[in-house]
Amino acid sequence: MTPPPETAPEPGARAPGTYSIQVHSFKSRQVADETVSKMQKDGYPVHIRPSGAWFVIFVEPFGDYESARESAAELAGKYGATPIIRRSAENRQAAPRPE
Repeated sequence: MTPPPETAPEPGARAPGTYSIQVHSFKSRQVADETVSKMQKDGYPVHIRPSGAWFVIFVEPFGDYESARESAAELAGKYGATPIIRRSAENRQAAPRPE
């Protein structure tokens, strides 16, 4: 996995001009915590962002779309996920559209 080039100001916050990968969403906090723990042991910069009744797992930040895309493909193969690449609001105009 390509290491992320910059960090967000706080866990769960996206730095301007960065990309994130939404990996999983769970309704169980315990399952989300177990998944995050496993992914952290594998070296991913991962955290949980609660969203309503869901616990959403993100790997971030990535400074460019290409590195996020490569990591999303790796995550899909490794965890059987269907990752979604997201971009920070500050970067929406300049970002390429996902394939």
